[in-house]
Amino acid sequence: MVETLVTHMAKRHSFWRQTVCRAGKPMICPYVKFLMAMKMICCGVSGNVFVDYFQMGKTTTRRCFSFITKGIVSCHPLANKYLRRPSKSDARNVDSMHERVHKIPGMMRSLDDTKVHWKRCPTAWKGQFQGHEKYAGIGLEEVVDNNLWFWHAAFGFPGTLNDINIWE
Repeated sequence: MVETLVTHMAKRHSFWRQTVCRAGKPMICPYVKFLMAMKMICCGVSGNVFVDYFQMGKTTTRRCFSFITKGIVSCHPLANKYLRRPSKSDARNVDSMHERVHKIPGMMRSLDDTKVHWKRCPTAWKGQFQGHEKYAGIGLEEVVDNNLWFWHAAFGFPGTLNDINIWE
């Protein structure tokens, strides 16, 4: 999957190709750029954390993140498999798998709702997104099956009851 994505992005943009600088030294390897961007996505940390480790500037880390998110969406082999809406047969398969594993019929595996602190929430919206905590936050809900396949993920809106939503 990594090879597919890096190859796809290298065809679309020179940023993802292995190049040589004017001094004749190789520039940052595309796989290192990919790894750094994936660490930002998976660990949820700023690119500044990895500047020393990966020897990249802040601009390069931001570009890696931006290009990889666009690349994942535009790479049709991956997008058609991982970024598609679940079909009714997918829902039936997940339901039957959960019934086999946990002996509970009609349950989707795991619905989780997480409140994420929204540090840069616009001042005009803070009252709408502030709950009993003293900071603005936004709810992230996700449905995941036993294979850690995300079937649904959405950020909630103010006033919604994210833990009561029903997946159709």
